[in-house]
Amino acid sequence: MKMNTKKVLASFVGIAFSVNLILPTAVLGKMLGAGNAATGTPKATNNFCTKITSVKTELTQRFTDRLAKIKDKQTEKENKLKENRENRDKKIEAKREKAEENKTNQLSKLDSYAKTDVQKQAVVAFQAAVKTAMEVRKTAVNAAMNAFRAGVDQAVANRKVAADAAVAALNNAKTAALEKAKTDCAAGVAPETVRQTMNQSIKAAQEKYNADKKALEKVSASVQTLVDAKKQAIEKANSDFKAAMEKVRADLKAAFAENGKDKNATTTPETVSQ
Repeated sequence: MKMNTKKVLASFVGIAFSVNLILPTAVLGKMLGAGNAATGTPKATNNFCTKITSVKTELTQRFTDRLAKIKDKQTEKENKLKENRENRDKKIEAKREKAEENKTNQLSKLDSYAKTDVQKQAVVAFQAAVKTAMEVRKTAVNAAMNAFRAGVDQAVANRKVAADAAVAALNNAKTAALEKAKTDCAAGVAPETVRQTMNQSIKAAQEKYNADKKALEKVSASVQTLVDAKKQAIEKANSDFKAAMEKVRADLKAAFAENGKDKNATTTPETVSQ
């Protein structure tokens, strides 16, 4: 199947992790009226505890809006993957129908060469063997494709679950940091101390999130395993089909050779493209 599966999976992960832009620490600090990042000096520290109460609503709304956009993009990617598969299936089916037509025409020609009972029996056996070989190969290829797609679907689902968990953990950690800041402010802790503690907690959460993201991207190795397995299965199906065809051709030629018709016994169906 000619499609860049790694890019498909990466797109799902990229969408999930775009939530990293929900609320960067620098933006959070600005919203809360934190100190000057360049000089490290507090700015309107008396407003810190006042703003931290009102900013929670804005944080929640930002997260909700971002998450909705992420879900929309995920749905779009899922629909695109489904559409690509349907188009691929239609192309495969069209090729198989063409191959079936060619096979039928080629096999029917053999009937005109069969003159004796032995030859007629050999032709019937050959025709049945060819049909069986093609069905066996078709079944094997379908199984390989289905296993591959199921594996890709599972990989996408696993990544989505892990990405959602990482996003939720980041959001929860930032929310917890804000709640602690509110509690510390109410307890009379110095605003600058509260700010620094909160920023340290958010920074740690962001670093963990980045580590989770990096670990998740390594899952692409499992996709290559799926690609290799599908390729090997299809190659084996074609190899088995070729071996089966060589045997039935030899049997047919032998039957005609015994009756002086060897030259007419070489007409056989061509390999069907997949």
